[in-house]
Amino acid sequence: LDHSYSLLRSITPTHSFTHFILYHSLVHPLHSLTCCNMRFALLLVVCLLSELSVSPSVARPSPQTMFDKLDGGFLPNLLENVACIRPSSETDEVILNRHRFSPDVDPFIGSGGDGYGCAALPPGAQVPFGTVRLSPDTLLDDVNVVWRHAGGYSYCDDQIQAFSHLHLVGAGVQDLGNLGVMPLLNATDERVRCFNPTADGRDLRFCNYGQRFRHADEVAGPGFYAVQLQDPTGAVIAANLTTTQHVGYHRYAFQYPSELSKSEYPRQLVFDLCHSIATRPGACENTSLSISPAENRMSGWIRFSGDFTARFNGFTLYFEVEFPEASIDPLRSGVFQQGVIQQGVFAGSGPELGALISFADDSPFVDARVSISFINQTQAQSHMHAQVGSSRFDQVFAQTQQVWKQNLNLVQVSGGSQNNRTKFFTALYHAFLAPTNWTEAGGVYLGFDNQVHQLPRGEHFYTDLSIWDIYRTEWPLLVFLQPGIATDTAQSLLRMAEQSEGILPRWPLMNGDTGSMEGEHAVVMLVDAILAGLNVDPKESLRRSAYTLRQSEGSAYLQTGYIPEQPTKTLSYVLDDFCVAQLAHQMGNQSVFESFSKSATFWENVWNPTVKFFCPRDANGKWLQCNDPITWKYRSAYPFDQYYREGDAWQYRWYLPSDIPGLMKKMGGEPKFTSDLDTFFEKSTTVHLENLLPNPWFWAGNEPDIQTPYLYQYGNHTDKTTKWVRHIQQEYYTLLASGLPGNDDYG
Repeated sequence: LDHSYSLLRSITPTHSFTHFILYHSLVHPLHSLTCCNMRFALLLVVCLLSELSVSPSVARPSPQTMFDKLDGGFLPNLLENVACIRPSSETDEVILNRHRFSPDVDPFIGSGGDGYGCAALPPGAQVPFGTVRLSPDTLLDDVNVVWRHAGGYSYCDDQIQAFSHLHLVGAGVQDLGNLGVMPLLNATDERVRCFNPTADGRDLRFCNYGQRFRHADEVAGPGFYAVQLQDPTGAVIAANLTTTQHVGYHRYAFQYPSELSKSEYPRQLVFDLCHSIATRPGACENTSLSISPAENRMSGWIRFSGDFTARFNGFTLYFEVEFPEASIDPLRSGVFQQGVIQQGVFAGSGPELGALISFADDSPFVDARVSISFINQTQAQSHMHAQVGSSRFDQVFAQTQQVWKQNLNLVQVSGGSQNNRTKFFTALYHAFLAPTNWTEAGGVYLGFDNQVHQLPRGEHFYTDLSIWDIYRTEWPLLVFLQPGIATDTAQSLLRMAEQSEGILPRWPLMNGDTGSMEGEHAVVMLVDAILAGLNVDPKESLRRSAYTLRQSEGSAYLQTGYIPEQPTKTLSYVLDDFCVAQLAHQMGNQSVFESFSKSATFWENVWNPTVKFFCPRDANGKWLQCNDPITWKYRSAYPFDQYYREGDAWQYRWYLPSDIPGLMKKMGGEPKFTSDLDTFFEKSTTVHLENLLPNPWFWAGNEPDIQTPYLYQYGNHTDKTTKWVRHIQQEYYTLLASGLPGNDDYG
């Protein structure tokens, strides 16, 4: 940054050159910019703003005057085109129209943003806690800005690459997006060709069959998504999506311009078996496909290991597809592979495989019902028969809508503005997107040992648990509002441990553990559920929790009382150990209670009494980084600090949920504790990063300090909790696509 600033100043002593580059490269549409150009563009912006603030010798207009000259508002255009933060088109009227399907729930909230402000939420259709998440995967003029697409979709984009059936829910990693579908007219070999435009070791696979769209033609609500696609032929294709637990239901209506012949431009669907969001090369390992024109159906499987799922050797997705409205044209249908269409060939296998299905009759809709299983083909067929049967699109959608209504009606709200009602119910909607009900037909599921297991009647197996992210927020909400699902989820954690050498998972996804993040907070979830009165086996929970923790912590930790150079990992273990101690105490297990109560005090070993922060120390006990009170005050607020997991010393200063009174005492008593909390929040308001970068003080966009507004109550300052909670709600949560301050992280 210093080098770029010096270079800029050496080129010109005025702002004219900066104006020229920023105006012509950024304010005008960014369609040709690569990710590298975008980073350089942001550097130029910082240089410009730095020059405005620290160069008094240069005659210059005021910042507002200069911005106003640049197309009537420089910064909003910059943020829309470069950072995708606050689109200038998002007026109240546009937002109101976007709500026309469901005024209280807006799935587009959290579908945009940039940098650390990407909520990464897919806006498509699913049932509560559904396995199928049928949603569009998008690009910006053929450019894949990777960090924007962990959920497949970015509100910044103008092109839909495909509608796919599996999505992560707000996690900041690229994976899933499997079995892509796209409607089009009269595809050629070139139109179904896919390629990787990069040579940097990542697979940013791009395919030519994608379609343009506009947000004005887009609608979404619980269990429903619709959009109008602009085909290059001039035709408009209306896409409507809904789902059941395991079935994605597509409906497409083709509107031809008068000059197009339907016989020369047949209606078609592309099924791309290797479409995905993953960037891991070779993620689509193998596929198989069989088309049956006489039965108006097709089936197949996909073997896949993405950026995250490769941590447990990936999965196999089995699928069945039925076309209930229109008939397959066998003369113009077939497989395609490596960008070559093979009409009349109805089976294939291997990588880069897909199907091009053409339809001959004049039925008003082209419908596709896609049923999936992770066990076998028979299960996929069973899901189709049990969950859809002979029902058509409108009937399935009505059923899905009713399920959502029942779940959202668990909370009754009255009064308040429509904006706040929308914020509230959209947040509740997001909280009910996951975990995933992994149970299949017949009450079976694919376990962590890759074996099929039978569940007791009435029970379900849940997975996709971003535990580090949800144990302190979404999990207590589910225990309170969805006790049946929380009970089954807690029992699922115990089953995962049983199938994984006795170890509880850290971040379970599908039927494997990704091992992501730190601590063993499945322990917190189990103890929370048991102490809340849910029907979870306490003896098994204590046994698995104690074993998992001691295996993870290791003997060296128990001897030294801290993890060298990792104070936040130490604090994570402290909370986990405290929870085990509470459960042991309730069960009368004195030896476990005493052992874990002792290790629950290890937070004192990473508390530096000189600077009064949690600090790293090396294996010999020497304090690192925070041994000098003078320099520490500058180092303590640095959100990229290597010693703190996704945070800095200020954000982790308050992370001791097991002993806030003890922390308060170490800080010098309640007045000092409250005063420093005031400083923490007040300083956070001086940093304006538009949810693009982490705030070095209170950071609403991540989990470590999410509990801090409520800590005022330990000093009987409920008014300050009210003040800052309201501030966070109003400033960091909006109705925009960029309206969440960070990754949603599974609710």
